[in-house]
Amino acid sequence: MAITPVPTMTDTPPFPALADRAEGTYNAKAYAFGSHMSEKFNGELVAVAESALSNAIQAATSAASAAEERALAETAAANAVVVASTAATSTTSLGVGTGSKSLTLAQTGKTFSVGQQVVIASTADPRDWMSGTLTAFTAGTGAMTVFVTSTGSATAGVFPTRAAWTVALTTIHSGTGIINELEFDPVVSAATVNLDGVNGNFGHMTGSVAVTAFTLGQGRRRRIVIDGAPIITNNANIIVQGGKNYQAAPGDALDVVGEGGGVVRVSILRTSGRALGGSVEELMTVTVGTPVANIDFLSLFSSGFDKYTIDFQGIKTSVDSFVSLRAAVAGAADATTGSYTTALGGSVTTGTGNSVPVSPGNVLATGRGMSGTVTIDNVNDATTLSKIDVRTVCQNTATPGWLGRDEMYGYIAASIVSGFRILANTGNIVAGTIRVFGHYNA
Repeated sequence: MAITPVPTMTDTPPFPALADRAEGTYNAKAYAFGSHMSEKFNGELVAVAESALSNAIQAATSAASAAEERALAETAAANAVVVASTAATSTTSLGVGTGSKSLTLAQTGKTFSVGQQVVIASTADPRDWMSGTLTAFTAGTGAMTVFVTSTGSATAGVFPTRAAWTVALTTIHSGTGIINELEFDPVVSAATVNLDGVNGNFGHMTGSVAVTAFTLGQGRRRRIVIDGAPIITNNANIIVQGGKNYQAAPGDALDVVGEGGGVVRVSILRTSGRALGGSVEELMTVTVGTPVANIDFLSLFSSGFDKYTIDFQGIKTSVDSFVSLRAAVAGAADATTGSYTTALGGSVTTGTGNSVPVSPGNVLATGRGMSGTVTIDNVNDATTLSKIDVRTVCQNTATPGWLGRDEMYGYIAASIVSGFRILANTGNIVAGTIRVFGHYNA
């Protein structure tokens, strides 16, 4: 609303003087004056007052608005000065990556300060960027050093070298909101797995090749869900939780954090929910629900363990039978006659069998349960035999009818053992539970 002109007032008739009595005009003038005051003057005076009040309010509002606009203008000007003083360009050639980066600004006299967070973005393609903490700055020369902790690239896994940069202040987010991580395309287990080249922070790893190194820059973190069964090797490059090689299982999750210098630290979240630690790990449990002739663990063994304990609980067969074990090589059970031998009374017999007997006696009676343990040692040595110790008991048909087996056998094939098969020589295995434990190498 604009300022409006004040309304005009009608001239007031003169008030009669005493001399008007003699002239006979006193009454007429008095009537004109009184009529004007009652009929026009009061109304016109109120209109003038209201107009003056309205204009005063408008003037006050305009003054306040002007003051506010002036303050905003002054703030914007001050901000413009600040932004201008903390934004610059550089033609220093740099490769996108983490760690300490040195560059020279094209403009001098900027007001950057050590400790501030800055972003260095490619002028040609801002999707190639680096962000970190300013560790050194000289205003007179424009020399700047930034310790980069975060990067981005226009193409996943490609970190180019650029020679035209825009440098500006940035902020560290307080982390009070939800963080939604990108899932990267699955990687394949290998001796060295490159986690710098993935296009997200979370993803899956397929395959079962042992991992001896992860490529991951300092301060970076990746979470990997295991789909295969690789060994994560504890060494100078990978600090594995527990300080030992870890035999991963499908569904396990690994948190991998880069510590710099090619070293990463790996924390493990096991899908089984069991605590990590100790010298023995439970690797697999099978409970028989459907009758089967064989129960296979043909590729369960790995170089992370050199000794295994197999625990049998309540194994039963469909007919009178006996239960045996065959070693597996490269994922296939070895039924070669002569591959298995037994040692009795301190002497070693020549290998003649095609399996190792597990159940006591010659027959495991129908419906009678067998329990006990079998240990297999030296599975990773292809030049000497693997030792197989059997200690089991079962109930036979006689009363009390308990039979036991406590014998030592050897698998004499010159091969690394990859696992084993449990089989019934006739009929099926119809009940029971088998648990397999791995003993970590020293």
